[in-house]
Amino acid sequence: MREYEILIDTIMNSQKGVLQLQIITPAQIIKQMTPSQADMPLELPLPLPMSAAYHHLVLIIIIMMSF
Repeated sequence: MREYEILIDTIMNSQKGVLQLQIITPAQIIKQMTPSQADMPLELPLPLPMSAAYHHLVLIIIIMMSF
């Protein structure tokens, strides 16, 4: 039953632009963003370097954006 609640919460939060950490971790976000970085416009830099040392900052950004 808990899995369904997480899934419903994820769908509801995604409609608000909030990522659900039970579905994707900061490490996965960085892993997905790193290959795309070269295709992003230079005038839109990423807010932090895409490396394992910054996983905790990705988590802080996600938490801050959810409020």
